[in-house]
Amino acid sequence: MRVLEAELLDGLPAGDARARHSRRDLRKLNWTMGHRRVMKRMMQRAVFETLIDLGSGDGQFAVSVVGNLRRRVHLVLVDQQRVPSAPEGLVVSDVMEFLRALDRKAKTAIMANLFLHHFTEESLRELFVEASEKADYLFACEPRRSPLSLAAIRLLPLIGCNAVTRHDAAASIRAGFLGQELTALWPRETHWKVTERECGFGSHCFMAAR
Repeated sequence: MRVLEAELLDGLPAGDARARHSRRDLRKLNWTMGHRRVMKRMMQRAVFETLIDLGSGDGQFAVSVVGNLRRRVHLVLVDQQRVPSAPEGLVVSDVMEFLRALDRKAKTAIMANLFLHHFTEESLRELFVEASEKADYLFACEPRRSPLSLAAIRLLPLIGCNAVTRHDAAASIRAGFLGQELTALWPRETHWKVTERECGFGSHCFMAAR
C-alpha cells in the first residue's frame, strides 16, 4: 500500500542551505536513475510544441530534457514556490489551479518528474482529468515502491546526499507506484493510449498519448 508523508524539502524555505544541498542531490539522483534518458525515450515520437513541467523545482531537469530533444520546444515551468536558481519565467502556482485555468491548445505535453507521488489517489484522478482535457501527452517518472529501492537509500551518503534527501527519498519510495496503479486512475477514454512500466533502477514510468 502507498503511504504518503510530508517531505522535508517541501517545508524548507527555498534559500535554506539544506534545501539548496538537497536540490543538488536531486540532480545527482536524476542522473543516477537515468530519468533524462527515460523521458527522451518516451518523448521521441511524440509531436508537441509546448512542454509543461509540473513541480519544476529549480527547473534544471526540464531544461536538460528539452535540450536533449534537439528540437524547438516552448517550455513552461510550474512550481508552488520560486527557487532562487530557477530560470526566469517560472510560473509560481498550485499545479491544480494552474491546470484548471489552462486553455486547451493543440500540440501540448505535460511532464512530471518525481512529482505525482505527492498526491493521493483522489487528487491524482482530478489531476489526470485536467491533464487529459488540456494536453495531448503526459509523461511521468516516479519512484518504484519496493524493498530494494528502500534498501538502496543506505548508499546515498556515498554520493554526498544530505539528511533531507535521505529522509525524502524514503518517503518518496513509500508513496511510489507499482504495476498499473497510475493507469487505473487515468480517465477511461478510448482515444488515449496509456503505457505504464518499471524503468531503470528504482523508477516507475507512465505515459499517456492522445
